[in-house]
Amino acid sequence: MSYQIDHIVLTILFAFAGLLGPMVAAIMMIFFDANNLFDDYKRRFANLNNISWFAMLLMISIIFTTLFVAVFISLLFGFPAEQLTISRLLLSMLPFALIAATFEELGWRSYGIDCLLAHRCLFVASCYFALLWGIWHVPLFFINQTYQHGLYELGPIYIINFFISIFPATIFANWLYYRCKRNIVAIILFHFMLVISAELLQIEPETKFIITLILLIISMLLIYLEQKIFFSRLTLSQHSLL
Repeated sequence: MSYQIDHIVLTILFAFAGLLGPMVAAIMMIFFDANNLFDDYKRRFANLNNISWFAMLLMISIIFTTLFVAVFISLLFGFPAEQLTISRLLLSMLPFALIAATFEELGWRSYGIDCLLAHRCLFVASCYFALLWGIWHVPLFFINQTYQHGLYELGPIYIINFFISIFPATIFANWLYYRCKRNIVAIILFHFMLVISAELLQIEPETKFIITLILLIISMLLIYLEQKIFFSRLTLSQHSLL
């Protein structure tokens, strides 16, 4: 339908239904759970006192610093300086970025990550989630006018880079999530800024390889420095005390 102008409304409705999937599934699992998870869900969404603003600013700084460093590195290889130009579509995509980040994280971090962590350490849970998150994005490669479809048209290597980039994004998001005592609002804001960083500048597709490489290095350094969080079998309450 996305390739037919007459079906644009249906395309948006079906895409929106897919976006709602994680949130709807998570709320159903929380609502019908016998351990009264709904109270915990409301507390983690409403209580902003648990947000570590230092951790938040650190993660956001890493994302945007990496973006500009990657662009300057690409200039050394002859790529155009016009990459530093602000994207013309930035303002128009801001509301969509916020909606996507909100609905996704009301599913992923409200229930999904905690569920995975119940039986494995955070590093392993993050690896499972990165795989799941990647699979969840697959349909977007076949929907016209999406970011992922643009990568599909460029070629397989760009698709591979996208899936690899999901791993450091997952590591950063999960680290921030538990540093903010599992606060859902904090992770929505981070997810929103992550999307903004991807759309902020008119960068060349090849520059994204540099971004992924830098983020992979930083994520591995974070895992090394925070081994207690990533490799210890901690309960959710113990994570909240770290």
